[in-house]
Amino acid sequence: MQLTKSQETVVEFPYEPESTLKIIAGPGSGKTITLLHRVKKLIDSGIAKPDEILILSLTNKAVDNILDKLLDLFEQKNGNPSIEFAEENDPITRIVSQIGVYTIHGLANRIVIENEGLLEIIEENGWKVLMKLVSSEFWKNSKPTAREFERLYNQYKNSPNGKDVVEKISKLMIVSKVVTNNELIIRASEHLLSLDSFDDSKKGIEFTSTIKNDVKIVMIDEFQDLYPTLLPLLTSISKGKRLEIYGDTNQSIYQFLGNNKEVIKAIDEIHPQDKLVTLKLDDNFRSTPEITNLANTIVNKYGTDSNYLKTGYSKSPSGVQPLVIQTQNSIEELDYIIERIVELSCSSVKLSDIAILARTNAKLDMINNFISDYGIPTQKLSAYPEWVENPSIRFLIDILKIISVTSKQNNGEISYTNRTSDFNILSLLSDINGIGQDSLQKLHSECLLRNISLWKQITSVSSSNWSVNPSSKKRISEVAKILLPQVESCTLSTIEEPLAFLETLCALANQLNSKQLIFNSEREMIKFQNNLEEFLKVLKLCKFNLPEGVTLLDWFLETYLDQSLVLHNRSSHMDDKEQGKINLSTIHSSKGLEFPDVMLIGDLQNKFQLNIMF
Repeated sequence: MQLTKSQETVVEFPYEPESTLKIIAGPGSGKTITLLHRVKKLIDSGIAKPDEILILSLTNKAVDNILDKLLDLFEQKNGNPSIEFAEENDPITRIVSQIGVYTIHGLANRIVIENEGLLEIIEENGWKVLMKLVSSEFWKNSKPTAREFERLYNQYKNSPNGKDVVEKISKLMIVSKVVTNNELIIRASEHLLSLDSFDDSKKGIEFTSTIKNDVKIVMIDEFQDLYPTLLPLLTSISKGKRLEIYGDTNQSIYQFLGNNKEVIKAIDEIHPQDKLVTLKLDDNFRSTPEITNLANTIVNKYGTDSNYLKTGYSKSPSGVQPLVIQTQNSIEELDYIIERIVELSCSSVKLSDIAILARTNAKLDMINNFISDYGIPTQKLSAYPEWVENPSIRFLIDILKIISVTSKQNNGEISYTNRTSDFNILSLLSDINGIGQDSLQKLHSECLLRNISLWKQITSVSSSNWSVNPSSKKRISEVAKILLPQVESCTLSTIEEPLAFLETLCALANQLNSKQLIFNSEREMIKFQNNLEEFLKVLKLCKFNLPEGVTLLDWFLETYLDQSLVLHNRSSHMDDKEQGKINLSTIHSSKGLEFPDVMLIGDLQNKFQLNIMF
C-alpha cells in the first residue's frame, strides 16, 4: 500500500523518549494501517525491539484487527508463513508475537493474575448469580435485570441504604476473588505502582515488571473512547515512556462511562506540553463518495456538521449507490437479508466479507436465529469469544474452577477457610434443576457463620444441619457426591490429552442434571456442539504452549481468553481460502471495523422512524 503524505509524516516522525505524539484521525483515514507501519518502522530502524512496543485498545475486535494486519504487513516483504501451531518457529510470526497487543482490560487481567493468582471478572451471568443471594423483600417494586442490579450495587456501595445486602455480596466477591472490570483496572494500577519500591516479595512478576520497566513505546488506539476509570492504569504504564495516541474526538462512543474530555486532557498532560506534538490524518480510504454523501446527509439531518466527512484524499466514485430499503415489518426485513446474502454469495463475495449491524443484541439474536435456520454460518462480534459466552460452556468452566481450587484445598495447598471457589459453586448450584434461590441464600449464610468455604459446607457438614428444604438438600448432596471423587483423585489435573480432558469433563457434567445441558431446540444443540469444538481447539492450543510443571487444567483456566484470541487470528488466516461466516454486531461494537459489504438494520423505535438498511 502506498502511504499518503500525511501518513508518511506520522510513520517517519522522529522518536523522542518521555514525550507524546497525538494523531487525530477521522473515519476511514487509514489510522490503523498508519499505526502498524509506524510499528514496523520503529522495529526495522532499530529504535525499538518488538517486545519494547505495547499497543492497547478497548475491544477484542480491535485487537484482532491489529494482530491480523500486523502479520499481513510483515508478511508482505517476507512471504506467508504456515498457520499451523508450528508457526511459532517462523521468524515473522515470532516477531509479531513479541509485540504486546492487548485490550486494556486484558492487560490489567494479566497483571492482576500474575500478582494475585486466578480470579473471576464478573459479567452479566455473574450478576445473575449474585442476585440470587438477595431476598425478594429487598426489591421495592420489580426485580431488576442483571445490568440494573450491577448499577444498583455500585450505587448502594457508598450509601447507608441496603448496607447489609451490599456487605454480604461484597464479602462473597472478595473471598471468591470476583472483581468488576473497574476493580480490575484499579488493582492492576496498584501493582504497577508498587514496583516503584521493588523488593524480594515482588520476584516472579516478570510480566508486570516488563510492562513497567522494559516497554519503551506505548500506543493507544481509539483514544477518544477512554474513560476516567482507566486513567490511573494508563498513566502508570505511559509515564516516562514514548506515548503515541491515535483517534478522533468526534467519534467518541463511551461518554456514558464518564467525562472522556477530561481523560483526554489528562492523557495529553502525562508529559510536559512542550513534549506533546499533534499530527492529523485527513484522508478517507474507507468510503466511496456515494457512501460519504449519504452519510453527510444523515449526519446533517441530525444537527452535526455536514462537512465532517470531507477529507483530503477520497476514493474515486464507484458508480454504485448505497441501497436504502424500507420494509413493512420484521419478516419482510429478514427475508430481504437472506436474499441479499444469497445474491452476494453467488457473486463470489465471501460470507466473512459481509457484516450485519443492528442497534440491540436482541435484534441481532433474532437475525442470527433466522439466518441459522438456512444453514448459513455466523459469528457474533462481542467482548468475549462467542463460545465462552454460551451458558452451557460457562457451566463446564465453573466445574473446572471448582475442581482446581478444591483439589488444592484437599491437598493442603490452601486452607479450607479459603473461599475462592464459593462464587463458582453458587453459580453451578444455581444451574442445577431443583435447587431454589432461598436454599442458596441459606446455604451461603450458614458457611459464613461457620467461617468455612462453601465446598467444605456441602462436603463435610452433615446435610441434616443444613436449613434448606428437603428437595434442594437432596440435589446439593448429589452434586457434592458427584464432584468429590474428582476432587480427591485429581483426575482432570492429570489428563494432558485435550480430547480425553474434554470427554471426562462432559461426562462429569452430564451427571449433574443441569438446566444448562437441556436444549429446547436443535439450533441450541448445534450451537453447543460448535462451541464445544472451539473449546477443544483452545485446549489443543493450551497443550501446545503448556509450560513445564503446569497442568493442562490450570493453564487453561489461567489463559483460555488469551488463547482464544490467538486461535481466532490463526483461524481468520485459514479462512482466507474459505467462505467464512457472516459477521453480526451491534452498531456500537462495530466501531472501527471495516467490511466490504455492510447491512445496517434500522428499528421502528429509533429516531429514523423506519426500518432502513444501508
